[in-house]
Amino acid sequence: MWNLHMVTLRNDLWLMCPPKLAQNIFSMVLHESLTVLAQRYTKLKPSYKRTRQFRSDISAILLCTNKLLIPSCSTVTKLIDVCPEYAPHDAIHNLCTALLSALAVVGSPLDSIYRVFKRGFYHKQKKKSHEEDSHVKGHPCHWLSWIQPDVFKRGQTHYDDMQTTTALHIQLSLLSAQPEPSWPMVLQALLMKDCTLPIMVLTYYTTKGKTVSRPVSDGFECGRLCCLGDKCMTTASRHIDSLYTPFLDVLTQCACVPNILMKVLQPVIDRSNGWHLFEAGCVPGKTELVPEWLNAVYELLTPFVDRVIEPAVRILMKRTSVASNIDPLSEVIDELPCRCDLQNKSKGKHGKDGFRDGVTLALHNMVTQLAEDVYSLPSAVCALFVALQAVLEEKGIPTTHKCVGIHILAGCIRKKLLNAEYVEHLTGTHVKAVVKDNFCTLAESFFLAVTTSPKGDSGTPRSVVKYLKSNRDWLQQQIDIMKSYLDGTECTEDDQESGILEGATSEFTDHFLTALASTILESPTGHGSLLQIYHLVMNNYDWIQAQLDTAPLLPSNEPPEITQFVLDCSPLPARAFSPLMVFNKIGQSSFDQDAIAEFAYDWSKLLHTDLGLSEVGFRTLLFNRHEMQDGAYLEENEKKPVEVLKLKFEVEHGDLV
Repeated sequence: MWNLHMVTLRNDLWLMCPPKLAQNIFSMVLHESLTVLAQRYTKLKPSYKRTRQFRSDISAILLCTNKLLIPSCSTVTKLIDVCPEYAPHDAIHNLCTALLSALAVVGSPLDSIYRVFKRGFYHKQKKKSHEEDSHVKGHPCHWLSWIQPDVFKRGQTHYDDMQTTTALHIQLSLLSAQPEPSWPMVLQALLMKDCTLPIMVLTYYTTKGKTVSRPVSDGFECGRLCCLGDKCMTTASRHIDSLYTPFLDVLTQCACVPNILMKVLQPVIDRSNGWHLFEAGCVPGKTELVPEWLNAVYELLTPFVDRVIEPAVRILMKRTSVASNIDPLSEVIDELPCRCDLQNKSKGKHGKDGFRDGVTLALHNMVTQLAEDVYSLPSAVCALFVALQAVLEEKGIPTTHKCVGIHILAGCIRKKLLNAEYVEHLTGTHVKAVVKDNFCTLAESFFLAVTTSPKGDSGTPRSVVKYLKSNRDWLQQQIDIMKSYLDGTECTEDDQESGILEGATSEFTDHFLTALASTILESPTGHGSLLQIYHLVMNNYDWIQAQLDTAPLLPSNEPPEITQFVLDCSPLPARAFSPLMVFNKIGQSSFDQDAIAEFAYDWSKLLHTDLGLSEVGFRTLLFNRHEMQDGAYLEENEKKPVEVLKLKFEVEHGDLV
């Protein structure tokens, strides 16, 4: 009933109260109710027939607290590395340790406690198998390792000490239990353990993208006060063109992890066999289809590419407009004002010549702008270019100018220029059909100029070929400027150092990720990307946990549910609260009384560990055992252990001071 009351209270608080207030109230109620339970069970003197029930009750309380503690924690520090500054969580852990101590001393078999303490409290009989655990310093959170030993290991108080699957399981459990999206927790889930979560999701999507189920849009609205309807960020977050885009957008802004984009994209490229797209001579979108992950990389470059393209686009549109709309004077009049005949009339080539001049001028402007602005590329993108080039060299794949960054930038600019909708959005004007052809020529000419020799091909206008040949030295100089930055250590010197989070304490990590999340949320696309990632993870929470293959809290004979990955970034619908279902559950496990009563404890190992007991506390709990009571019935094999323990610990209180 206590577990049912707490879960029901949590559900009501999450619905009715502000998130922080709801979490604080829930933590205080958990602490106060657990205090009452701890006081009662540490003073109980169960009879022989009630000892099994005593063990079962304390085991059930600790199992329930294990799951109830997670939604009360706003950071992982409060769960696995609590300190006195985190009230009331430090008190909750201390109360659970007190209950575990009562369970160990009062509920353990008589022969186990006799073998350990027959020589006294400070002279425990140690076995070689327990020597390592006995040297581990006691910690308030170590009670978790006895309740869920497959997840929480003794002595592990930091994610760096844990296995990847275990650490990610704990982080996602905390994230899903929060009353509102916690952006620092989202970032930590993305960055921890070398970006395991993004790699898991994106590699699966890369190989199974065509079979991934997608939700049908149903005009969802968040329904909250002052909702903006179609402009609501909660509603807009469900519309996702590419799964790669929000992940790469957020990771690009996390410069604290060295080579973060390469860590995520390399497994994706391997799974899709996409290394040939960076080969010299390959034109993505022309000779090869542009995969979804490469499109996402192009989207990262969009702000940079806009600055390169916009001046050239306006130059070309202006030149083309003038050349096509203003007829030559010789075409308008038949004779001069002096009544002389015109000897050399235009033959209709002026417009075409003007177009060619516009292409060469726009091309010159784009190359100049690209060389000048290359220093403004995000450091994470530059680090990606350097890492890609290193891998391509290892694989023996030739690249453009031995700099894959130039190839990617040229491919992105070419793709943008071929997109009429993008050009219209960039300039804010309608682009005519004839002008679209001009942009196609500019796109092909630019890609040719930057990635290959200045000889041109059969489709290159003569004026462009002439321009490339006459400006060969200048063009090579601009390419060398770009190459020296993109292939050098200057753009990635910060990323070559060890990450700032490597080896950091949990408390420092919490503060750092809070500041980083605030910075990302202030960016134009940061909030939308984080929201999409959060909803995607929550909608696929069961699938991710199944991939982690973490053991359940209690063993179950029921077959595991089959879950599928869903490309759904819509908010989770509110689940109907069923008290009958909650009454029979501890977290996601069934409330199996027999399994709880027979919960497997290694009593000898438990008694050898530091339970935070003084000799007075141990003696008090020891004499709560039914065998230590006056007049207790003892079997023949119990008489000697009881006699020895009484001889060692049955002394006056004053003698222990």
